[in-house]
Amino acid sequence: MKTTFIFFLFLTLVFSYSEPPVNETIIHNTQLASSLMDYSGAVLSSNCWDDWNTEGEEVCIGAAISLIKPIPTVDNFTSQNPIGFLWMWGSSYPVSASAGEHSSCEEVTLMFLDTSHSGNATFIFENMSKTVSLDFDEGIIQIPFPLDGNTTNITLTVLLNATLRFNYLKLSDYMDGPFCKQATSQVFFDVKLSDVSSSYYVESGEPLFFTLRPVLKEQWYKNNKFDNLAFSRKRFYKAEVFLDNESIYKQNLYNFTIENDSYEVWYVHSHKLNNSEFLEVKEQNNASSLSTLNRTYFYSYFLNSTYNATGLHSVQLILYSLFAEEHNLTVPIKSRKLTAYNSLSETGEEKGDEDSYRPSVPMLSFSELKMVYLEGGMLALFLIVSLVWVGVKIRSR
Repeated sequence: MKTTFIFFLFLTLVFSYSEPPVNETIIHNTQLASSLMDYSGAVLSSNCWDDWNTEGEEVCIGAAISLIKPIPTVDNFTSQNPIGFLWMWGSSYPVSASAGEHSSCEEVTLMFLDTSHSGNATFIFENMSKTVSLDFDEGIIQIPFPLDGNTTNITLTVLLNATLRFNYLKLSDYMDGPFCKQATSQVFFDVKLSDVSSSYYVESGEPLFFTLRPVLKEQWYKNNKFDNLAFSRKRFYKAEVFLDNESIYKQNLYNFTIENDSYEVWYVHSHKLNNSEFLEVKEQNNASSLSTLNRTYFYSYFLNSTYNATGLHSVQLILYSLFAEEHNLTVPIKSRKLTAYNSLSETGEEKGDEDSYRPSVPMLSFSELKMVYLEGGMLALFLIVSLVWVGVKIRSR
């Protein structure tokens, strides 16, 4: 049974996923969280004291705290709605210690009683900062505010401060006349652990879409395009295009593996795929020529797609974020045939409804119609894309 489990674990960690295996890591890490409290495998820093006796004997205590990862995590990103932040603490201490000789009634002995802990976590995001108390029995710290970012800083920073107190019973020999007696008292040793920090990027906010072709939401039925640009603060791993709610195109930018760290915590690691139709550009800009929102974007996505259809259709683009969030753009597009003399279509049938047939100037021939249709559309596209590109470049400087 144990061999089967280890084999299954090995397959999970080396398998390549086409969809981010976020749920698998959430389940594993939430189950693991409690084992990180007073973690036996922690790398400890040692603190020593000799003032409890007159012989100079030292008592040395090891302690550590650490921030591990948000749940969930893909690379160095976390979601807009994380479950919380994984953390760890651990300690090592002697159960007893002694100095001096009992035979000469000079012995001092320490007997371990218990430990007590106190600490806090400070979360910083944009202009928000809040401090919460640590629960030393709970391996997940809840994030105390929503992570909906609007400014250039989309980094979640966490600071830990803690004090671990180790309480001992002190037994001290002393002479009372001819008798050796023993006095009792309590002593404690405090280990302070401060300014432990960690930062992760937060995928927050909605993307900004812009349809490049067809700019005027109509096009020639033999050259159907659906080309889009999206500015985003999130990374997308997949794009899908739907024609009247039916999927007609799908493309992935990444595949994924599950990795684990020294604490056996799982996280998702992304691997870029070569793709010429769905492109990702990492570039900071605020796309002010397209939007009045005062929002900075960090990624630009370009997707080129085609389809076969005539008439009015609902064409939809869905972009999928690393954390299974869907962002969509739906555009009603007319794919129309050309007509001559405003009555006869280019394929020979009588002109029908204007969703499928483009009205024409009555005295133009088919060759003249195609030139007017295509050149006018290309000119409009060129002007709009040029304005967008110039605006983005200026703002990104």
